[in-house]
Amino acid sequence: MRNRFRRLAITMIAAALAFTACGGSGDGSSGGSDAECVAEDKADLAITYAGGDSAASVTQHIAFALTGASGTTISWLSDTTAVIANNGTVTRPSYTNGDEEVIVTATIAKGNARDTKVFTLTVIKAPATEAECVAEDKANLSITYAGNDSASSVIRNITVPGTGASGTTIGWLSNNTAVVANNGTVTRPSFESSDAEVILTATITRGSAHDTKTFILTVKKLSNVKLASIVVSKGRLQPVFDASVTDYLDAPVPFSDNTNPAYDDLQSAGIKATVADANAVMTINGTVVPSGDEYEMNNLKVGKNNAVITITVPGDIITETYTIEVYRAIPVFKTGQTSTDAGISWPSPRFTDNGDGTVMDKMTGLMWIKNANAIKTLYPDFDHQPDTGWGDGKVTWAKALEFIGKINDGTYNCGATTAYTDWRMPNVREMRTLLLYIQDFSSITAVYTNAATLRDDWYFTSTTDPTNTGHTMITNFYQSSIYIGKKVDPNSTLNYVWPVRSAP
Repeated sequence: MRNRFRRLAITMIAAALAFTACGGSGDGSSGGSDAECVAEDKADLAITYAGGDSAASVTQHIAFALTGASGTTISWLSDTTAVIANNGTVTRPSYTNGDEEVIVTATIAKGNARDTKVFTLTVIKAPATEAECVAEDKANLSITYAGNDSASSVIRNITVPGTGASGTTIGWLSNNTAVVANNGTVTRPSFESSDAEVILTATITRGSAHDTKTFILTVKKLSNVKLASIVVSKGRLQPVFDASVTDYLDAPVPFSDNTNPAYDDLQSAGIKATVADANAVMTINGTVVPSGDEYEMNNLKVGKNNAVITITVPGDIITETYTIEVYRAIPVFKTGQTSTDAGISWPSPRFTDNGDGTVMDKMTGLMWIKNANAIKTLYPDFDHQPDTGWGDGKVTWAKALEFIGKINDGTYNCGATTAYTDWRMPNVREMRTLLLYIQDFSSITAVYTNAATLRDDWYFTSTTDPTNTGHTMITNFYQSSIYIGKKVDPNSTLNYVWPVRSAP
């Protein structure tokens, strides 16, 4: 019993000491102890935030302490009670209004002592409603123009977005789909028409909320990039000029303008084109040519020579291209039988020995291996046919191609032929240029360099018989004739081969 009274006395003394430490009876007579209690609770005062929140990011209700540990009372005052009420209830601002800063003042009091503590909080805006998402994406919605285009001058396709940053979907409707399709594809009016005004309406939707936004565009008409005329100085333009026709033939341009033409005569032809639009710029084969001026094509090769005419208009992206195939006639060479036969004289000498195992034909521009029977004279082991024995130089079609392949890969060297890798079997037209239409084979040998290797027999060509793909055309220098031979093993005919390449 005595111990229980002793413990009770100690407890009462401790309580009294604690009471007098914060101001005793609260009348302030003890020298500001209430103020000390206020100061202590002010220092310890904090706001309690819900999970994840902080003063810089408030999204949920907050808890205000109403009493302090030192016996103080605490009251709260918000400067924006619509966002944070005095009891800590939080009403987040709308998505449209954005985040809001709120100042909350706490008043800590005990007896006659009191003080305040200020808290600055940022309340995060509420998630956007469907209507707010629509409004935001509408405000930010724009059309993307290519190049230097703008709403007032459209000449290229436009880009129209199908979704907005706030999760909306955007549909587009054109009032003139022939000019601007709903997907932004632009088809400009013809140059005979006028510029076109097009209204594009965008519908922005999210959930049940939707709104529209209108864009007015001016699509510029096409520039006139047509030609007004084409005149050629030689030959005949075919078909007759029509601005809508872009491909022409100018033929025949004579092989030579000379009364007595020679094989090495040069030829030229002029083209005079005019543009339909005075502002248009014309180039012919890459050279700017003023409208109506003649463009001269020099050193025409025999056969096709293309003139490509391109018309543009500064500031526009469209072009028009016309192509003229200027065809220089193939020369008709004299037969060699008489001096009075019509045609063009052969070069004299016709063949030039290049000194490297090759011969240049100055009439055709073809390069031949100098040795007309290289298999027999240089590589007889290559020719070992079961039926005919060794080394006369006559081989099957497949072996002929194999021999040419070995020249190209460097296995066989017929002089300095390894300098070239594009040897091939001549076609029938190329072989015909070597034929002399006479009966005496001995007369032929005077024409060709290294004629001793030329055989008075059949030579392969690469030209397939049009009536039977298993046969090829062959030529005979003794008879100056053309025939057909089999090229499919095992029944391929045996013939000579004379490799050729296109010079240079």
